[in-house]
Amino acid sequence: MILYSSDKMTYKTPYNPSRRNILRGICATGVGLALTLNPLSPEVFGSVGLGERGREHSTLEDELMLQPEILFNSNRINGKGDVFLMDANGDNQRPLTNNNCTNYNGSWFPDGKKVIYGLRGRDKIYRIGLVNSDGTGQKILPNFPGENRFNPKCYPDGRSISYLSVVGGVGNICRIDTDGNFLANLTQGIEGSKRDYAISPNGEELAVIVENRGDEKVITPGDVVIMDSVDGGNRRTLLERSVYPSPPLWSPDGEYLYFMFFDRGGCDAFRVNQADGNKVILTEGRGDGKSFTLSPNGEKFYYTSNNQGRHEIFGVNSNGEGERTRLTDDDFSGWSPAISPDGKFLAGVTKEENGVWDQIFAMKISEPWKRKVLTKIGNNHSPAWRPK
Repeated sequence: MILYSSDKMTYKTPYNPSRRNILRGICATGVGLALTLNPLSPEVFGSVGLGERGREHSTLEDELMLQPEILFNSNRINGKGDVFLMDANGDNQRPLTNNNCTNYNGSWFPDGKKVIYGLRGRDKIYRIGLVNSDGTGQKILPNFPGENRFNPKCYPDGRSISYLSVVGGVGNICRIDTDGNFLANLTQGIEGSKRDYAISPNGEELAVIVENRGDEKVITPGDVVIMDSVDGGNRRTLLERSVYPSPPLWSPDGEYLYFMFFDRGGCDAFRVNQADGNKVILTEGRGDGKSFTLSPNGEKFYYTSNNQGRHEIFGVNSNGEGERTRLTDDDFSGWSPAISPDGKFLAGVTKEENGVWDQIFAMKISEPWKRKVLTKIGNNHSPAWRPK
């Protein structure tokens, strides 16, 4: 339970895993908070100190409880992969998937009510699954005979899904509705390996990276092709033989695209104007292509670099101007950054102290020394904040 006070009385409430809602109610009164919470206890006790209206008395724990939930993947159940959900402070961790498959790459529908994910069954076929955010309504979409489906993504309107279809070793980006009915092969007729892609924020265009491979074991820079997201029409090549095979990223306004590319013998991040192809290099310190993301307003670019011998997370202005900021440090590595909807917090992946398992952490971006490792069991990765 939670114990808290006002200037007139003391309240005692049953513990609720989503008790951040209680804090929201108290904060709305303008009373300052100084709660001390133990997330590992089945009961949580806190004391409330009164302060001037608007005065901040919050800890990292309190602030995280006001943030939306975090989706992630973990192998903690029988060593196989499952999609999990937890409160932003690490409380209330529970699986959303419950089947005999390996489930991975969970991501949100735009409204935050459903999750889409990939799965691999005992028959070694890759499929697409859907589940409600409360764990109900699990559904596995049907495949074509001989088809494997990878990398599913939901369109911004929530009505259709794109994915990588591989049949007989040939890959194409296709579109289906949320019941699995086939709608279009978007990249039919394009030569080369098509694996990584991104849907524009308005859902109208698709950016596809086409790898130019002679030997399948040798990765070479690929092309970027822009096309209509509904039927694959109006194709145009934005960049040729310069992009590292990793998922591209659209800016929130759809004006720019972000990629990793090979240059000067290394791999750096850059921003390209999708209208004219002009490039701005963002990571002179050498990114490694492992992971990158943008702030919700598109003003900050966060990326992973291993140029100092271990994976670190950095931030830089998305236009390339100004100095970069190092968010992790010598005692705390990090990668796979994901930014909260309000842009104030970052979730990522770090190695636990013994260096064996990957764990999810959260930190306050403006005060990166304020951080908390959220998971303790198994191998955990791919954090994603619930959309607001």
